[in-house]
Amino acid sequence: MRPGLADEEVNRLRRYLGLVTTGGLVEHIAPIGPASVPELNVSAPLDLALTVWPFPLEPQILSELGYEPLEGFTGGPELRFFNPQKDVRLFVAAAGSDLWTQWVLV
Repeated sequence: MRPGLADEEVNRLRRYLGLVTTGGLVEHIAPIGPASVPELNVSAPLDLALTVWPFPLEPQILSELGYEPLEGFTGGPELRFFNPQKDVRLFVAAAGSDLWTQWVLV
């Protein structure tokens, strides 16, 4: 994975979607899995977890950033997207979801 990609993509999503506290959609966003340990030199794809309100996100919102919905994860309780240009998977759940805890602790 390219150094700095996690921070770069987290910041890009925050800027585009906005934080709930300022009228946007994002409650939490963070790298998960091996990408959450900066010292590890992991191979792609980068996995990011995101909780949003309101949920679910309309796929076209993320398509403008290059994300495509992943088959089998297009409805609740979670959505998943993939950005083939950046090799990033995005795991999306509702704000307050228990999925957030599972994603960031595993």
